[in-house]
Amino acid sequence: MNARINKISRPLMTDIVPRERLFRLLDSSRLRPIIWVNGPGGAGKSSLVASYIDSRMLPCLWYQVDSGDEDIATLFHYLRMALDHTHFALPATLPALTPEYQLGVETFSRRYFEKLFAALPAPCVLVIDDCHEVSDESLFHQVLRSGLCEIPQGINVIIISRNAPPPSLIHLRSRSRLSLISWNDLRLTSVETEAIVHLRNTGVAVKENIQRLHDKI
Repeated sequence: MNARINKISRPLMTDIVPRERLFRLLDSSRLRPIIWVNGPGGAGKSSLVASYIDSRMLPCLWYQVDSGDEDIATLFHYLRMALDHTHFALPATLPALTPEYQLGVETFSRRYFEKLFAALPAPCVLVIDDCHEVSDESLFHQVLRSGLCEIPQGINVIIISRNAPPPSLIHLRSRSRLSLISWNDLRLTSVETEAIVHLRNTGVAVKENIQRLHDKI
């Protein structure tokens, strides 16, 4: 049961340095419905998004992708569970992926996400975390592309991945529907490095050592 709940639970943030520089970037990026955050493992992507949501007090659905999502029925099942576990969503009857839909996944996906988004308040954020866990060729991305076309005003979808957007989603950026936050944005500034060192080290941090640490990042 814990694994099932963890899949739809937002990470709890403690002892985090608020990255106001990136919070402002996320604020401006939310003018577009989709935000893709990509960078290497350990870059602080999930921590950034979770702490931003806390800072802005945004209602949020959080979905943790894993290899099981290669089976798209998993995605629909757990998104329904995530919606059912919120206190802010309107009651909604999301369609079930029955056999008659198997030849029309795009149509089903549009209807599913249309009803999902309609149940959410505005503003609200749907976070799709660890999107790199499924291959770029997976049906998951086709489903996601169809769903992203249904985002209404006031709703944002933030996708977190180690990879850049797959080819199936590139057109969304050219149509000004997708904002990209990459490793160049995520990389710590020297001021942010110093703040993190002071947060995690109760001793006196020598400035030269902080700069040396920053240069290695």
